[in-house]
Amino acid sequence: MLDSKYVWNGLLVLLILVAFAPVLMPVVKAQEYMILSPSSATVEATGSTQYVIGITSYGGVTDYVYFSGVVFSPTTPTGGIATFSSVSITVPSGGTVYAYVTIAVTGATPGTYSFTVAASSTTWGSLTSPTATLNIIAAGSSDFSITTGNSYSVTAGQTLYTTAITVTSSGSPLFTGTVTLNIANPPSGSYVTPTSVTMTTSPQTAYLTMTTATTLPTGTYYLALTGTSTSPAITKVLILYLYVTGVSGTFTLSASPSSQTVTAGQ
Repeated sequence: MLDSKYVWNGLLVLLILVAFAPVLMPVVKAQEYMILSPSSATVEATGSTQYVIGITSYGGVTDYVYFSGVVFSPTTPTGGIATFSSVSITVPSGGTVYAYVTIAVTGATPGTYSFTVAASSTTWGSLTSPTATLNIIAAGSSDFSITTGNSYSVTAGQTLYTTAITVTSSGSPLFTGTVTLNIANPPSGSYVTPTSVTMTTSPQTAYLTMTTATTLPTGTYYLALTGTSTSPAITKVLILYLYVTGVSGTFTLSASPSSQTVTAGQ
């Protein structure tokens, strides 16, 4: 028979371990985070739209992420097909890398469809984006489109000026609302000044400016240019490609000693 004091000692040790388990166990933090921009977009029953994917690594290692698909819930719209700009991307430690997904539908039933982007990391396993929505409206509905030049280059710290953004009304009845233009995912430390146009006549043109941060790393950024109206509720998306170069280095000159005497002719 076991001595009761050993039983009680064993129970005491167990209770201590349970009580301090949160302190003794390591805290597992998220090593990568995926975002979608914008969180909602609008498309007619037969058409397509795009979402920017941004993946940031906090794990201390360079990682490789592979996109596996788009998962709709509870149902997939008719003809729903997702195409990624790249099957895989390389994410450096502490960096953010961008891709985008194009979602096309054919003869889909109007309504709001929720979805997530699924991916896998060679280091951290499965990754899932926050939930975004695809709003499908009937073909020929009151609608608008946005177009502009889509390729830009700036030095970190400079201001990006878009070329003219053209907003064109369509549908029946013809769209006559107000469209607010913005960039859904400005890079870290950068800020955008939104602008609006009222579609009393069509087309209308406008411009956007985005001031970039001086600390913005060199690289290619996908920006989600959005045009949004509230009545009817529509969000249109256009992908802009921005290449950022780092701030050029500076230097100073100094002389030592500060003065010197020489004989003429020497």
